[in-house]
Amino acid sequence: MFTLIAWKYASFRHKNMMLGRMIELSVVVLFWGAITVLCMADDHEVMLLLYAFCVALFCMALCFFFKKADFLRNAMPD
Repeated sequence: MFTLIAWKYASFRHKNMMLGRMIELSVVVLFWGAITVLCMADDHEVMLLLYAFCVALFCMALCFFFKKADFLRNAMPD
């Protein structure tokens, strides 16, 4: 299932290079924003910390997904 979704994204990324780069860059920016919030928040802002932690984990999972899709995209013929 994971490989099928990664293959579909790799195909999309192969056809739409600029849009794919923008999606990946926005995920990286969102990840660093969540990490910044985690580092700068006080202890009494528990809900904010929880949301930022969940966003950071989700973005990290997407980075592994993008890595798998990039591996599949490199195997595609032009």
